[in-house]
Amino acid sequence: MSEVLARKRDPPGKIHRERWREAKRFQRRVQSALVGLRVSFSEWLVLSTIDELGLEHGENVSQNLVAERTGLTRVTAGHWARVLERKGLVDRGEHYNLRAWGVVLTQEGASTLERCNERLAFVAGD
Repeated sequence: MSEVLARKRDPPGKIHRERWREAKRFQRRVQSALVGLRVSFSEWLVLSTIDELGLEHGENVSQNLVAERTGLTRVTAGHWARVLERKGLVDRGEHYNLRAWGVVLTQEGASTLERCNERLAFVAGD
């Protein structure tokens, strides 16, 4: 079979669309599992990433590292850090530079993440 025919039958875009749809299905399953905890998918993603990075790098991690690990832009990671701070789930304390803050889970943030992860243990098996 020629390469042109192979591309017509299975175009590269098809693979990417399938991956995108699977990612969206996963996001919907996570969001559905978090109903009642008042935590969005994005909030959970940032909370769990802050926790993970805190274990790897020490308690107070740069929101730039959070952005890098999650695939969010720095602006978006900063937005979610502010949202989580207003909810009392993280503390943005130490200033790394004029654009980056250090973030750490509060006690409430850690217990909220624990409740989220208990619910999400069932999603991982889907």
